[in-house]
Order: sequence, then C-alpha cells, then structure tokens
Amino acid sequence: MTDSMLLDTIEKAIREESESVRGLAINADSQLVEDLGLDSLDLVAIVLKLEDQLQIPIGVPEVRNFRTVFDLLAHVQRLQGTSAAA
Repeated sequence: MTDSMLLDTIEKAIREESESVRGLAINADSQLVEDLGLDSLDLVAIVLKLEDQLQIPIGVPEVRNFRTVFDLLAHVQRLQGTSAAA
C-alpha cells in the first residue's frame, strides 16, 4: 500500500469515527486532538477500525503516542514493514 493510499485509509477511518472532523482538511500534519478535535474514545475507535481493515495489531495502548496523523501513519507502516515518507 502506498503512502497516499494509507493516508486515504486513515483519513476515511477518522471521518467515519468522528463527527468533529466534518468540514476539516485532514493531512499528515494534522494534530489529532488540537486540529481535529479527537478525544481518546475517537482515537481508540479509529485504531480498532484500522486494525480490522488492515489486518495488523496497532495496539490500543499505542494511542497515547499518536499526536499527528503522520504518527499514526508511520506506526502502521512500521508494522507493515514499509517506510514512512510523507
């Protein structure tokens, strides 16, 4: 999966799991809490959705380490064995 495709997958999961992002632009530099208004429950739901869609164990405890969309993207890429270049 390319960086662009993975970013699209993450953006879609964020949009599906949180009402707070309506009308907001989401990119790799978007801060999950400050820019997108996500709370811890949103982040857990997003991680669970991505685990299911991508068939990888992201791990709910990892949520506290994600500050930006790129942090999440890079973690998923590490789990998939690909590099994170954005």
